[in-house]
Amino acid sequence: MAIIKPNNNTISAITALPAAITTGKVLQIKYAFNTAAHSTTSTSYSTIETVDITPIKSGSVIKLLFSGRSYTAVTSREHYSSFYRDSTQLEQYTGEWTTSGATAQREIFEFYDSSHNTTSQITYSFQHKSGNSGDAMTFSPNGAADGGVYLMAMEIDTWL
Repeated sequence: MAIIKPNNNTISAITALPAAITTGKVLQIKYAFNTAAHSTTSTSYSTIETVDITPIKSGSVIKLLFSGRSYTAVTSREHYSSFYRDSTQLEQYTGEWTTSGATAQREIFEFYDSSHNTTSQITYSFQHKSGNSGDAMTFSPNGAADGGVYLMAMEIDTWL
């Protein structure tokens, strides 16, 4: 059986992969954190948090992650949340609160943006609206005590 020597080196002499092999890695992370309560009674989207990122590679993937506590004073009401890239809606999530009052629920949303195709600055936002006009929907009702809300944008180098 023949011994294969990559680039004419022994296996123990190899310290890194050749430059032509892409392995997929995190290129950068940007995030925003806010402890102020955000409440809306509107059936139109309003912004809870934004984060700016300037992609290093136009073909990278941007993973978006939003987390925050939410509650409503009215039991079983629909609410809608969405990620936006600048003014383009990326994904809409529909939910329904089953508890009311001071019982806040931790909400976590994520989305992978593989179609940004730019190295110019992008503003990502997480927005929210009420399903019923007049019903208040609140994120992070107790500020820092509830941990606030955060939005993260992580640029990942593609490996495909």
